[in-house]
Amino acid sequence: MSSGSINQFNQTFFAFGLMTEPLDPLLGEKIRDLGDKCYTFPLEGIGFFFYTSPEYVDLAQTGEMVWIRLGFVHDGQHLVSMQEILNLGWAGRQGVNAEKISGSATLIGFQKHKPNCFIYCNLISPPLIYYWRKDGNLLVTDNLHLMKNLLPEPQLNTDVVAQHYIYRYVYGEESYLKGVKKLLPGELLSMQAENFRVDLVRDLRQITNPADQIPVTEESIAWFYDQFKHEISIHLQDRLERSGTTLSGGIDSSLLQSAIFDSQPTDFQFPTYSFVIESSHFDYEIEYAKQASTRFKTKHHFVPVSQQQFAEYIIESIDVLGRPISFDGTAYFWGLLKHLSANEKNIKYLFDGTLADGLLGSPRSIWIIQGDKYRNWPIPILDLLGLILKPFSQSKSYGAQSAARTLRDQNNLDSPDCYLNNGDMGTNWNIVRNSFPPQVLSDALAVNRNIEKRYLGSDFFVEQLNVIGLLTGSIEHTVLLRQLGLYEGIEFIFPYSDEAIVEAAFSFRPLERYTYRNYPKPVLRFALQSRAPLDVINQHKGQSSLMTENVFPWMREGSLRDLVKSIDRPQYISSSNFDKIINQPDWLTWNLLTMDLFLKNVLKNN
Repeated sequence: MSSGSINQFNQTFFAFGLMTEPLDPLLGEKIRDLGDKCYTFPLEGIGFFFYTSPEYVDLAQTGEMVWIRLGFVHDGQHLVSMQEILNLGWAGRQGVNAEKISGSATLIGFQKHKPNCFIYCNLISPPLIYYWRKDGNLLVTDNLHLMKNLLPEPQLNTDVVAQHYIYRYVYGEESYLKGVKKLLPGELLSMQAENFRVDLVRDLRQITNPADQIPVTEESIAWFYDQFKHEISIHLQDRLERSGTTLSGGIDSSLLQSAIFDSQPTDFQFPTYSFVIESSHFDYEIEYAKQASTRFKTKHHFVPVSQQQFAEYIIESIDVLGRPISFDGTAYFWGLLKHLSANEKNIKYLFDGTLADGLLGSPRSIWIIQGDKYRNWPIPILDLLGLILKPFSQSKSYGAQSAARTLRDQNNLDSPDCYLNNGDMGTNWNIVRNSFPPQVLSDALAVNRNIEKRYLGSDFFVEQLNVIGLLTGSIEHTVLLRQLGLYEGIEFIFPYSDEAIVEAAFSFRPLERYTYRNYPKPVLRFALQSRAPLDVINQHKGQSSLMTENVFPWMREGSLRDLVKSIDRPQYISSSNFDKIINQPDWLTWNLLTMDLFLKNVLKNN
């Protein structure tokens, strides 16, 4: 492997499947070589079921079935084991009662001697499942590198390349590996002999009742915080001395730490962690983390990441994940996890505030919501108001301009300016457009856009945007962090992914849930303000990714320059455009680099 790659891919991830006979000898050998924690159940005349049992899975058996839980399930008061889930009747021969599975988990069940199985993914579930099916064989893993190791002939899925260069993610059911699908949130995979199907059995409509949604008030904020604190206390049960938190000092992680602080014994100093980037632009993050740590009396650890380490961490994290990473934060987190594994061996659970943006708003919500407020106004009038009001009121001028922008492009579905497409794009659209046929780009944009329709179908622009973010980039980040953590023996806990918290968030009216009085994520902001008046509440935390200030310059003339210069030009990108990408680094350069490293270090250019 290239310099910086992991020396050996440890068999620490979960695998399950049905193998039919006759079986590719190499594939059969790979499955049997998974280790002494690989178990098989022969299926007479068909083949065999197999599963692995890494430390983080929870198994239970009945007389005829084996059930496996990834992630966490609770009954509203306590975490429940897989055996308790079976005893409660939430899973069994008929499948899974999705309405009962609160928490953030994926459940797998199969019959011991019949080719029947079920796999259910909780509504917002970081334990993501990949599956491959061919000629009666079924392979299931929670990590793409492991899936690649098991496949007879692993290949790049060329259908997702355009989507990767647009969004740096692959959304929807496709993955980076040809023939490998993802089980999406709320989906149930069921296989009974030759009958195989995947159904969406739980979506956001089922936890949303517009008639009962509440406004943002002191009482409703206090209610939400109580709900949040209660979920935190459930996850802390019997784990307090083995847990830590990633504390950046932003609103999301600070509210999380506030709830932990209110749920723990007063004499316990909870450990918190954050990475420190070798850059003056990161000073604000250090100060916010210090302030939050002081307020919540934590024992805080700063983990430095140098330029050279960052270059190595990019390669290593891509290797562990078996896919390109989405943004620079993933590599920084990998450095933090490696530090924990080497120096904090008692830490087995790590609380993290990811998902809050998609769930309860981000700075982008402020300009999108203007389209909801002025959706019946003529666009020329809004343009004119934007100009007239500018000398007198910057905020009202901004509102008119933002509304015009949202309304003007709402139906231009093949344009990157359509708010449903723009997401977190940041790429050089002109080069992408010159590299792929129009229909390919249209299909790639549609995958991202249609997710919201499938799960909610809201009438509000701001809700559509945030649901897309929640079910794409936000959950994507939790999936990658979870896999990196498990590789180092640490299991992430993402409280904002808990279905009970998702339901509590969607109890607020959409036009107040995401922004209120020109504040983004008001529910979290006001809840934190009532507990701890930190500076971050009234100030912008900054760009946590720091791509513009650090990573782009590092790709141009710093520690990433050699990696960028060694990128092989894809045939669909012209020489002139490729030179621009290499010599003027931006998000498209990053997307090209991570794909190149994936091909060279994981697929070995297969």
